[in-house]
Amino acid sequence: MPISYGKPANKDEIKVLERKFKISLPEDYKEFLRLKNGFVVKSPDFCELEYEGVDDGVIAFYALFGINMKNPNHDIFRQNEDFLSELDFIDDK
Repeated sequence: MPISYGKPANKDEIKVLERKFKISLPEDYKEFLRLKNGFVVKSPDFCELEYEGVDDGVIAFYALFGINMKNPNHDIFRQNEDFLSELDFIDDK
């Protein structure tokens, strides 16, 4: 499965992300951002992960967002700024 990765994020970029959204990211996710900084599945155009916590037992996705991605549709800042307000079930946004 061909995958495109982002340009590795540095510690300062990750700190900006945490401050902006008032979160503390898990260390393993910070490491992922430092090494790969997001990815996009090229072919097939999605991948699936088994997860019993959803109706069909599978989560399908095509990308994990990164910081300052070339394509704004894959950028974690843009996605949160544009769509976080739609997640009304999250109390502390």
